[in-house]
Amino acid sequence: MIGNGYHNAEREKQTIESLIQNQVGSLIIHSKALDDDTLKKYAEEHSAVVFINRHIPGLAGRCIYLDNYHARISLPNT
Repeated sequence: MIGNGYHNAEREKQTIESLIQNQVGSLIIHSKALDDDTLKKYAEEHSAVVFINRHIPGLAGRCIYLDNYHARISLPNT
């Protein structure tokens, strides 16, 4: 199942809640509108949640994102 909140916090929340109510086995969440605390709440309540394109402090192991800054400074000078 796929849901879209159109980068609106209330719509994103409604979409996630709808997926949870439909008893999906896991969630891959790409949220631009919801705050970290709200997303942490979902992660605490549901063990099968992963976040993409976002780093959430305290949930780094469940976040998939690019860290261009650290990737750049780790390159050798050539």
